[in-house]
Amino acid sequence: MIIGCGIGLIGTALIGRRKASSLLPHFIAKTIRSQQQYLFTLFSEHRNGIDVIESSERRKMQTNITNLKLVYETAIGEIPRNKVALEMMWPVIFSIVQIGYLLEACLKATNCPILSDETLSQLLLVFETMAKSAEQNGVIPMKLVPEIQGFSKLQKEIADLQDALQLAKRALS
Repeated sequence: MIIGCGIGLIGTALIGRRKASSLLPHFIAKTIRSQQQYLFTLFSEHRNGIDVIESSERRKMQTNITNLKLVYETAIGEIPRNKVALEMMWPVIFSIVQIGYLLEACLKATNCPILSDETLSQLLLVFETMAKSAEQNGVIPMKLVPEIQGFSKLQKEIADLQDALQLAKRALS
């Protein structure tokens, strides 16, 4: 048993020591894109024929948020770890989770609007820009988050996520 633990410890030290933290940008981008798809489902005219509660977009978003939190928590436990980089990523993770909660809250809202194609297009551009920012090393210019009538908290959190991604990229470059 002691030999097995020693082999596992050596293997972890040599092979998997920075695996989770290197996966973090991919999981951030993947989660943002799943939120983008769910947002489109919630606020577009196409939602009328869809059971939004049982939609694959909702399940995918929930799964991606859970996986992102798991990867982040695993990265925190890595030896050695880049403490500064992980601390800079916490506001990003927090905002992504908050956006997930706010999108879920839209299900319960009776006043969930159908957004115009222009507003939806701008929101999709904002989300894709954030996903690209997470994947790439450079800072990508922020985009205007359009008004989502009746959902100002969601609009603010999307803007906060853009800010958090910008700050994390600047601090890590």
